[in-house]
Amino acid sequence: MPTIQITVKSYKVTTSQQAGQATRVIELVSDFMTNSSVVKATLLSFPKNVYGPGSVGQVGNYPPQSLKPVDLAAWIDPSAFDSFYAVLSNEKPVTLLFEYAADPANPNSPVKNIRAVGFKTGPETPGDFEK
Repeated sequence: MPTIQITVKSYKVTTSQQAGQATRVIELVSDFMTNSSVVKATLLSFPKNVYGPGSVGQVGNYPPQSLKPVDLAAWIDPSAFDSFYAVLSNEKPVTLLFEYAADPANPNSPVKNIRAVGFKTGPETPGDFEK
């Protein structure tokens, strides 16, 4: 399955408490891609994966077919939220990675299923956090 890497330009975090459920959302915007479009990603930290088995989200308009943004929405387990946020708030540069697959029933659709989502950071000097 293809994995795409996008450099994160900015992010916003929203937290809320609803009846019996905490909700945390990370919204990301990428740098411009080579075709002049951007990726807008929403990482949803809910108690339950709303995308069902075998998928953690969807990406639309991918590969980009116009200057419209690529829209990505993915679920992250609440136990992983703190580590996702720590990477965003403490590291630079941060790259969003997502692995996707086409829907076998509609392989030419610009909407793809996301199988995995995560972050990676740039090269660092060991121990630079303590400085």
